[in-house]
Amino acid sequence: SVGGTGGIKYTHEEISPKRHMLVVTAAPGVGETEGSIRQRIHQFSIRFSAKTCPQKYEFVDDPNFVQPLAGGFMRRTQTYVFDCT
Repeated sequence: SVGGTGGIKYTHEEISPKRHMLVVTAAPGVGETEGSIRQRIHQFSIRFSAKTCPQKYEFVDDPNFVQPLAGGFMRRTQTYVFDCT
């Protein structure tokens, strides 16, 4: 059970005309679990990528499998690289 969700901040960098890097940071909400934080970050990355690449996109590197949540007091960060195809 989640008591409330925290905010999300992001930075976006266009690496090349088709490649993008998105860094998403989430502040945990009251009583929010690590799994919920991870899910919110991932869902944000999907929505952002779909808006950036209206035709189709593909994640080059899925941090949910290869990158641990970054340490830090009350903050979690994931980095996504995706291509517009």
